[in-house]
Amino acid sequence: IVQSDEALAFATEVKGAVTIQRADGKLDTATVGSQLFVSDRVKVTNGLAVLIYLSGRSVTVKAGEAHTVQKADAGKSKRMERLMGTLGEMIGARDEGDRPVVHGMARSLPLTGSAPANTRISSTDFSFSWDGLEGAESYTFSLLSKDGKELAGKSIQDTVLSASALELTPGAAYVWTVTAEFIIPHATGKNHLEIASAEEAAALAEAFEEIEAAHTGTTRTLLKAAACYNAGYLYEAQGILSSLKGSQDLGSVNKMLRLLQAKMQAGAN
Repeated sequence: IVQSDEALAFATEVKGAVTIQRADGKLDTATVGSQLFVSDRVKVTNGLAVLIYLSGRSVTVKAGEAHTVQKADAGKSKRMERLMGTLGEMIGARDEGDRPVVHGMARSLPLTGSAPANTRISSTDFSFSWDGLEGAESYTFSLLSKDGKELAGKSIQDTVLSASALELTPGAAYVWTVTAEFIIPHATGKNHLEIASAEEAAALAEAFEEIEAAHTGTTRTLLKAAACYNAGYLYEAQGILSSLKGSQDLGSVNKMLRLLQAKMQAGAN
């Protein structure tokens, strides 16, 4: 059997003793981000391995089990297909000009410490936050409508403000700023924010349910982040990605995503 030049799947989670027997007989140790080709056999002596195909299908291989990589079935979820494409998009943008735009807002957090900024939020259960300034006596938080009308103003000593302290409306867009009361006032600048409508929040919940039912481990986490990113919930996408613990593991996942992106780009050409 001759190994294909194109990977069909990747390892997104590896725990314990996991090996890959290549089609040419070579034996490799599996790691997060390992490329898997047609006829490669993944064997788990102890622990587990989670594999994700480019089609979006994921496979969990448990201790004492093995899985042989084969071409994916033709049928697949359209939502999963879009989310897999989004994974490449998430790590593909190199600068602000390359990043996608949602409702006229750049997909980025340009103001250090200001969060959530330039994003949509799926519910009102979150907190505003910003970097503290040494020596600041207090902070003035201002909430404005999209057209600049001031809706609320609060003076606080903390650098965190719960959204529950404000009357935010699903489907509405806002602008918020914070000014540190100091010898010379320091301001965060304008931070744009949208609250999802009930229909939009329900759509995200439905996407999460489909992901929960079909995927596990790191694959599940990545696809949830992709679902958030795809719909403009950038703050929540970042929070989900941050739940992947271990810088070494995150580095391997990033490598895997770049390989996935390259594969998708090659397929488009």
